[in-house]
Amino acid sequence: MLHSSSHARLDFTAQQQSTSDLTHYVAVYDPQSSSLQVLPAHSVTLRTNLRAEAQEVAAQNAVRTFAQQREDLGQAFGTKKAKKALASKVENAITSNADRNRVGGKLDNVESAVMDSVKEASDAMPAKQAQQEEILASKPIPKPNLNATEAENVYPIGTLVPAADMKALTVKEWQDTVAAGEDVKLTSRFVAHRIAAIATRDDVQRLKALKYLMLLIEFNLALKQGRGGKKVPPRDQLRQKLAEWPETLIESVRRKFSDNNELNKWHMDNLITHMAAISLFIDGYKTDTHDLREDLRLENKQYVLSCFPYPSIPAC
Repeated sequence: MLHSSSHARLDFTAQQQSTSDLTHYVAVYDPQSSSLQVLPAHSVTLRTNLRAEAQEVAAQNAVRTFAQQREDLGQAFGTKKAKKALASKVENAITSNADRNRVGGKLDNVESAVMDSVKEASDAMPAKQAQQEEILASKPIPKPNLNATEAENVYPIGTLVPAADMKALTVKEWQDTVAAGEDVKLTSRFVAHRIAAIATRDDVQRLKALKYLMLLIEFNLALKQGRGGKKVPPRDQLRQKLAEWPETLIESVRRKFSDNNELNKWHMDNLITHMAAISLFIDGYKTDTHDLREDLRLENKQYVLSCFPYPSIPAC
């Protein structure tokens, strides 16, 4: 924004007007050398204001126009078709002008140079997949594999359980207890109903995933109610509630799912969706949510809203 107050009573303000999907350029063509230089240009609106009303006018200028608000809403919440229409505004404008200015079915030198420069700039834009991954990173869900063609490849267990935690999990005691025909003392309904079948099959990876899920369930139950969400209890209290777990695993879970020992709604949804995705892996991607919902002490509506916050994204 350019501002001048040299006048005795008037202020002159030139303010840039731009949107997220429209960028202006100035093309300078040299016919002697047949060279073209494309420079970014700022579209500005010049206004003259009475100095006494400058504060009021500045506040008014800060209010976004209705058209800008509609475009922002379209980018944030619109359908794929609407977003595609917004993104193609510049391209449509350029191609329309190009069609009108064609000479004998071919572009002239200036227009051809402009189109080449625009293509170079477009090639440098982030790919659609990169943009989608950036959007997904802000959602409280595990990172999905967008290229997956099978259900089991959407959330590989390696993205749900950190490699170091998977290595630190030990399941031999569970295997020995089940092999001896004894009951394993468990606090989770979900784990209790599955441990025998998985241990008998000697599926170590699924058994470790089951144990990690139990850790997340007990971590969730150990949380205390906080302001605007939940909070991790002091270290000694947390260690006491999770006495059977190695401290390295406890610390890993605490760091992964909390922010400075606080868990707001985003963090809680992220924790629940991770547990839901792990339960799918354990049950071969066909599961009954009743046991896990009981372990989390959630009503069915709460569980569904936490597990499926974004219908277009594979969550659980």
